[in-house]
Amino acid sequence: MVLLVALATGLRDQASPPAPQHGRPAFDKWLNEEVAYIITSEERDKFLQLQTDRQRREFVKHFWWLRQDWERPNRSAYKEEHYRRLAYANTHFASHIPGWKTDRGRFYIMFGPPDGIEAHPGGGGKPGSEHWHYRSVKGYGDNLVVDFVDRMGTGDYVFTNELE
Repeated sequence: MVLLVALATGLRDQASPPAPQHGRPAFDKWLNEEVAYIITSEERDKFLQLQTDRQRREFVKHFWWLRQDWERPNRSAYKEEHYRRLAYANTHFASHIPGWKTDRGRFYIMFGPPDGIEAHPGGGGKPGSEHWHYRSVKGYGDNLVVDFVDRMGTGDYVFTNELE
């Protein structure tokens, strides 16, 4: 339970990072949308201090280089998987906001697809819910269960640590 509370707090902090504008939409989109949940605060700070587009391009290149899987022939697998998750979130979790901004989208982008989903449709005054099960999440532990609730019946599932 403590883990989920800490995770929720961290996600809320990540959910609304300052949206710096460089006057370069591609860099703003990369920083504030595409890598918003995987960039460290130190990396973000360094990126915001860069003065030229050349420095920013080099930073982005180095950012992905650091995340390469050196054990695999396709070293860009991490980057490809990240963008696949982003596209999936936008397609499957969008409501009144883009899918990457939703709680389910955020978890999907950060942790990948859950190993199992227990879905309970709402109805009769009871909100719908989903319980995502992960066998193991690096940095968070084993047997993680993440709960989402659709309190308003709109399809906008929000992260919750409440017991139903």
